[in-house]
Amino acid sequence: MEYRLKPIGKQLVRVCHRSLSHNHCRVRVAALKAVCRLTMCGAHDAIYELTAYRDPNLVPIKAFYEPVPKTQYLAMLATDKNSVVRKELYTTVACWLRELGERKEHECRLLYLLAGFQDACPHLQMLAFELTEGVGLQYEEENENEVKDTRTYLAEETDDIVSVCGTPLPHPFKKRPCLGARIMVKSVAAIILHAISMDIECWTMGTKELAANFLLTLLFFVESHITMHLMPLLKIMHRAIGEPSISNKILESAKVLGFFVPPDSYLPLMMPRIHGDVSADVSVHTLGHALQLLDGILAGSSPEHILPHIPEICSTLTDRHIMTSIQQSVNDGVVAVAKQLIRAWDQNVCAQEVSAMLWLLLNAAAASDFCSRSPHEAESAIQALASASGNDSGEAIIAFYVDEILEILPHPRKWALRSLDGLIKAFGYCIRKAADDDVKLRLIRAVEQLLTKGEFEWAQGKRHIGNMWESFLVPCLQQEDVLVPPTLNAIVSIWSKSIPKEVTIKRPFHDTEDALMRAIEKVVRKHSKEEAEEVVATNGDLGDQEKLLEEKRFQEFMKKASIPPIDAPMVDQIKAKCMESHLNLANGMRF
Repeated sequence: MEYRLKPIGKQLVRVCHRSLSHNHCRVRVAALKAVCRLTMCGAHDAIYELTAYRDPNLVPIKAFYEPVPKTQYLAMLATDKNSVVRKELYTTVACWLRELGERKEHECRLLYLLAGFQDACPHLQMLAFELTEGVGLQYEEENENEVKDTRTYLAEETDDIVSVCGTPLPHPFKKRPCLGARIMVKSVAAIILHAISMDIECWTMGTKELAANFLLTLLFFVESHITMHLMPLLKIMHRAIGEPSISNKILESAKVLGFFVPPDSYLPLMMPRIHGDVSADVSVHTLGHALQLLDGILAGSSPEHILPHIPEICSTLTDRHIMTSIQQSVNDGVVAVAKQLIRAWDQNVCAQEVSAMLWLLLNAAAASDFCSRSPHEAESAIQALASASGNDSGEAIIAFYVDEILEILPHPRKWALRSLDGLIKAFGYCIRKAADDDVKLRLIRAVEQLLTKGEFEWAQGKRHIGNMWESFLVPCLQQEDVLVPPTLNAIVSIWSKSIPKEVTIKRPFHDTEDALMRAIEKVVRKHSKEEAEEVVATNGDLGDQEKLLEEKRFQEFMKKASIPPIDAPMVDQIKAKCMESHLNLANGMRF
């Protein structure tokens, strides 16, 4: 029978094409069985027509004058709504890969068998896995020498994998695919990856989701051999991670990629996408996606593999265009990557990177105000960094490394107005977390240096000075429990230097000024009350007239410390009187 059908087998398969798209599922199943039988009788060339493939060197003359429609019947059957049709397709493809005499030419048809791993029916997923295992075992029998060398010299290729980073293998992987199946998929990985890159950028949502699921399946088969295709793979994942519908699946694939591929391979390709190398085709909008992808890959890598690369990654993350970014995706990505680095932190190896990592997280916590979200993630990362570096708490690590943080800051003349808000808010976060008054004083002195040595133009920086007082100095004054006169002196000194005399103050700054005056009044009254109690304990109670006189003096001081009305110009005498009045109060004046 086979010899009789061979001359006309290809023509008979063409006759079955219309039946493969019939309305009734039973007709489609019968046509598929007939096609399977005919291809086994010498009509294997008909498989190319089923996949709409045409040799580019054999173009019919008709195609030059009018379009020639082509139908991808196997792809149509792989997405058939009837599970019986899909089951028959998987069985047919497995039969081709196991029994066809020319099966070497059609190993790329493994693509349709792997599509069964994304089938809607769980039992068909299991069938696809079992059929793939059967094809792989037959490959091992036919290529015994190749498999023998692999098992002898690469023992890890035969070890079973039951989980990836503590997560069990996804359904339908009951175990690690056999060696033969992995070798076969590896040989066609480039073809499959190209198909995934086309589908994952499709405008239809269903196609995107299938491509993302297919990518995860491919990684479980190719494993570490995906390193050969790492550049196009990272490009695909970088573009796809921005799609909300498939971002979680891409992150899962990134975790699997990090599990099988060492950081030495993917970091040289990922770092240019983060630090803005022109050759990497990076824009500001995709920086957050690159950080998110790096976080997913690092999540799959082991701590001992990440540890040698912590200095390199820290150096990239502390770049100014990353630390001063106000995009929420960038800020979230920085914190997520920092957590992965802290997971692999070693107190002895990474001692020199603590200050840079701390400054990075402080900026991330400060940037949460711009992103309108809670700084909880950055704060938890600071606590984790403190624990990993041998400190008791986040407050302790800030107090211990505040000098190093101030040393790594650039010269005030290089501080840009765009980054000033983030800098001030980061200092404000230190103020709120630091329990030592000496730490507050050093940070306040750094801000004073900004005003005295930096090229700060009032015409361009009104909003920044307002933020400085609102986010940094006023919260410092509100912590009056540990505030000492030297710190208060520094604040008043900054207050007198931050308002040029030639500028008329606008209404928004008066709101901050009111908050500042209330904070100063609260602190000064507290210190005055303590001094008065000491005087009462020494000399007895003061008279009512003396109390009224001291209250009048206090009101005069607050009036002098205040800025003038909106339409009144600033005068130099206010600065001097403000400083003089406060110094007198600090030296023992009582109210």
